[in-house]
Amino acid sequence: MVEAESGGCWSKVNFLLRPFGIGIGISLTLVSMAFMASLSVTLVDKYVYSNYTLGYVLTTVHYKYSPINYVLTYAQLVFPLDYVLVTLIVFYLSACTVNGIRRIGIWFFWIKMFEVVPGR
Repeated sequence: MVEAESGGCWSKVNFLLRPFGIGIGISLTLVSMAFMASLSVTLVDKYVYSNYTLGYVLTTVHYKYSPINYVLTYAQLVFPLDYVLVTLIVFYLSACTVNGIRRIGIWFFWIKMFEVVPGR
């Protein structure tokens, strides 16, 4: 920690890897937007073409283009690729959830229930 503050080797490596971190951040933001778009398209499809008596189950998909569905459908053509992508999606969503809880803590409406302190 002292080395990072004094301009040591770690801060130089971090400075050199900064453009890659920005690129990775932008690409993960695009992945998150694709998740939001897929969920939105699916929810609109279920809301428009189903009802509560059916349990919001769709018998046919009316909106064909959902980004994640599109990628996973074509990933089925290569055997392990779809399993790898689903595993990566689960890990990504879990990591985002843990990071969010670590940053803001656990809240119940406006009451802060628990604060997660790293290293404790």
